Amino acid sequence: MSIFGTENEFDYGVHCNSVVHESKPADEEFNITPFPGRQNGYFSGGDKVLNNPPSHFYSPPESKTLLFETHHVFKTHADDVFMVEGNLIFQTSFSYEQNISSGSSFISSSSNSSNRRTLDFHFRGFWSRITGKLCMVGKSYAYSKEGKLLHLAAVLKINNLKNSSTIRTLVTGTMDSLNSVDDPNYFERISLLMFPQVNYTYTMVSKQFSEGCSRGTNVQPELSLRLLRTGTICDMFLGGGNAFELEYTGSCKSSKSCYPFGDSIGYLPSVMSLSMIQCSNDRLSLRFLIEFRNNSYRGYYGSPNISTSLIGEGSWDEKKNRLHIVACRIYDASSSLEKSHKNNIFVGYFS
Repeated sequence: MSIFGTENEFDYGVHCNSVVHESKPADEEFNITPFPGRQNGYFSGGDKVLNNPPSHFYSPPESKTLLFETHHVFKTHADDVFMVEGNLIFQTSFSYEQNISSGSSFISSSSNSSNRRTLDFHFRGFWSRITGKLCMVGKSYAYSKEGKLLHLAAVLKINNLKNSSTIRTLVTGTMDSLNSVDDPNYFERISLLMFPQVNYTYTMVSKQFSEGCSRGTNVQPELSLRLLRTGTICDMFLGGGNAFELEYTGSCKSSKSCYPFGDSIGYLPSVMSLSMIQCSNDRLSLRFLIEFRNNSYRGYYGSPNISTSLIGEGSWDEKKNRLHIVACRIYDASSSLEKSHKNNIFVGYFS
């Protein structure tokens, strides 16, 4: 299979057969996909082809957002190997300021969507349901800083793409240029990180509920979280991130003893944001990306610093008006997103 005519350097087999061997597709389209129709994620790298111009108010975020759109999945003549077609869309944006209102724990924000930049790759390749690996070849177009049209060709390799997932599952991968280093169409490696959404099982938060959630700080009823009679906990977190100012007890003198990341980032965070990733079918549980920041700046499209974030799942306790969250730390995201993995479990309670 070649995406660029018969040029061998862009053949699937040359770049991907060692990952998932190419197989002849059948006519029947399959209803099981490695991703939902639209799968969100994050990436690092790609500054050359994404071409964000520097300015006095903009600095590139440490991680940026992506979207994988699955268009078609076909059975093949090989068992548990499927041909996949889709688009991988990279998004970056300028930063803007979120203002913390006096006396309020929430952060309000404003932004300009015209500052958004995208790069759209069309990919085709094969996914192994057994190994969880997906390999694809694709192409896109972009402009250089000098305004010249670039013809981009790439190979996409994704790992850990299984039929089911839990809080400890991370989908990671890389996208590499198929052009030589001295070619003007060449770009450096882009690393990818995604939180899988297909057949997710809430394992940790259900365990905490079965063991009882007796810990936490008592909050006055008029100050606690409350749901509308017709609403659910998922409704509360729809529409983007919800950010809260952090208050520390008098005994907290350093980030080492008061913060999940210790002294590794060099500051004690002042803001925590909860961004919903997914809601359960019964709308009683949900998944979060929990980010800790030291200021009120954040990119328009929610480009968090993965190195200072937790991935968690939560459930609402109606009797106590309390949200129970169990979260994992994401390690090694600062060096390269495709090397990221989870470890350490943290339990939190929000009233």
